[in-house]
Amino acid sequence: MGYVAPGLLSRSFTIENGKFLGDFVFNEYYENGDMHTRISGSSTLPQLTYKEYYSNRKIKTEVTIEFDKERKLLLLHHV
Repeated sequence: MGYVAPGLLSRSFTIENGKFLGDFVFNEYYENGDMHTRISGSSTLPQLTYKEYYSNRKIKTEVTIEFDKERKLLLLHHV
């Protein structure tokens, strides 16, 4: 996790289960008191499912990102 700017955290992911998936950057920030996640990146895969788990073993966020070999941007709102 890297520090990018005030209120913005950046995490980069490129490998899952030993396979190259693409270049993804997860930026987390607060806006109007709410936490948001901005996911940008590119991939050789047609889609990627992103899941975020919490300690009570419930899925807080689950979203599928679709790629067409172009750079995509997705905003998640944490509720």
